[in-house]
Amino acid sequence: MDKERELRGSRDAALDGDGLRLPRIFAEGMVLQRSRRTRIWGWSHKVKSVEVTLYDGSRISARAEAKPDESGYWEVLLELREAGSGYLLEIRTDSGDVRKIENVAVGEVWLCSGQSNMELPIRRIQDRFPE
Repeated sequence: MDKERELRGSRDAALDGDGLRLPRIFAEGMVLQRSRRTRIWGWSHKVKSVEVTLYDGSRISARAEAKPDESGYWEVLLELREAGSGYLLEIRTDSGDVRKIENVAVGEVWLCSGQSNMELPIRRIQDRFPE
């Protein structure tokens, strides 16, 4: 998807303060893939820089900075190494807009699809795998 189309689709972005927008997929409880460069993006007008930081408690786990283009679009690639949970993702602009996303996990991300064949209650296979 090109940047212009993403910008026009801003209905799917959450607005914070005067102009820091993030896609709604960046939300509390999200899981980011570990051991990969993970893309975080959004829009922010009238700023010179956007800094994205992932905190593990008070320790910085990953940090990257971007400069928005003329449409306000920016993106960073975070180097995520350690799996864990309870991280805080903070996005901050040089104009003082801040967005904090709590309870972020870093680990293995699996995408599955299907219909009723994806549902398998443990009780149906419990006898096959005794403790």
